[in-house]
Amino acid sequence: MVTYSVATNTLVGAMFMACVVPGIKLACVLGGATWWRARKFNYPRQPKASLAERLRTFRDSLWGLLLIVIVMGGIYTGLFTPTEVAAMNAVYAFIIAVFVYKDMRLKDVQRVLLNSAKALITNPPKAGRPI
Repeated sequence: MVTYSVATNTLVGAMFMACVVPGIKLACVLGGATWWRARKFNYPRQPKASLAERLRTFRDSLWGLLLIVIVMGGIYTGLFTPTEVAAMNAVYAFIIAVFVYKDMRLKDVQRVLLNSAKALITNPPKAGRPI
């Protein structure tokens, strides 16, 4: 959507809003097709999670889910441009990964950044294509 809006000189926020209903419809169709196949081929099921387990899982995932709120809220309210939202999300994801979820240690950050830079140097993006 961002690439299309840049190419056609339309607002990115308007593009996001225009894709909400088609996105919901697509999610419903794909969910229905998955449900139908699971019933038809009798796929095994996981036991139902208790309410306490669901609430605990939701609480644990809340920091990651806020990333979507930052993107949509920042663009819709006009606080950020899409480029600024991308930068904010990179910083937010770094803070959450290192300090909240502890998926990555602080001493690993330098290695990750160097590997990312090497990947860009060995395989640079083509002209006209965003990084």
